[in-house]
Amino acid sequence: MLVIFPACSVFRFQVSQGKIIDPPWRPSIAGMIRRTKATVVPVYFEGMNTLLFGILGILKPRLRMFLLPREIIHQTGKTFKLKIEQPISYENLFEQKLQSDVEIINYLRQRTYHLAHRI
Repeated sequence: MLVIFPACSVFRFQVSQGKIIDPPWRPSIAGMIRRTKATVVPVYFEGMNTLLFGILGILKPRLRMFLLPREIIHQTGKTFKLKIEQPISYENLFEQKLQSDVEIINYLRQRTYHLAHRI
């Protein structure tokens, strides 16, 4: 099993938009799925990073990656929710008539964010 975070980054506060955003998901992940014929299991993580992480990420965006281990350690012993979708087989994924890697990754992103609203 291989776990991949398709944005290759973490959510961050975008000052210009006044909200927390998820960086774009990388279409190359869809290419990897296509080449390996992998089954995909969308997982939605509920939770927040510390205020310090958010503020320093606004002031110095490159600091965000250096602070990530600290954030993980800060979560030790805490409980957070994971929402897990049913596995999507390679065959099922391509039955959706998705033509490009961009369409595939957008479909998977939509399926993952749909989990946020599931109880």
